[in-house]
Amino acid sequence: MNQESLKAIQDTIAEWKSKRNLTYENKDVGARKSPITSGEYLLFFSNSVFFFCGNEKVTIREEMGVFQTMTLGNNSYSENSEADAHRLKEKLDNFDADFDEIVKRKLDECSESLGSTDPIFF
Repeated sequence: MNQESLKAIQDTIAEWKSKRNLTYENKDVGARKSPITSGEYLLFFSNSVFFFCGNEKVTIREEMGVFQTMTLGNNSYSENSEADAHRLKEKLDNFDADFDEIVKRKLDECSESLGSTDPIFF
């Protein structure tokens, strides 16, 4: 396994998980060995948050499309050990922007009766 590439991917994931617009965002990561490409992995990302709009609990949960690594195996598909990390960062940034837009639209819909269990939210 390409240790440089693994570290770059792990650092990218750690950075993504630490960035939050809401205190109680629940960012999650899953991994599975690729059934097609030897030595590579499929990574799964999701983000969720909940809040109250009046008496209704609103839960927003989104999943990003599967991310296939290409630099971890012995037969890497790129000479740049940070290629996966760069591709992943871009996908995660886009995923966060889309998630934030969905949350913003829902918050705008119920801004007059908004409540939260998050003491830092307001």
